[in-house]
Amino acid sequence: MFLIACVNIANLLLARSKGRTRELAIRTALGASRGRVVRQLLTESIVLAMAGGALGVLIASWATQVALQALPEVLRGPRKSGWTGACCCLR
Repeated sequence: MFLIACVNIANLLLARSKGRTRELAIRTALGASRGRVVRQLLTESIVLAMAGGALGVLIASWATQVALQALPEVLRGPRKSGWTGACCCLR
């Protein structure tokens, strides 16, 4: 499911960049360097990725709580499940 979501986001970014061809041509004609245009596109992609990642963590946290509430007490086990800062960090 994660792979499908990634492919969908990639397709959306590709379609968006295809529609922005005219805008990028105008920016280049007005004197923006290739590096400046690439930097702008990378910044927009990073902001979208960070927002999507934050939203994904929030939804996963909520879904975990809902799933735990749906389980009978016997299946939940003695300890509680929760999110810590360590589970969000990559090594």
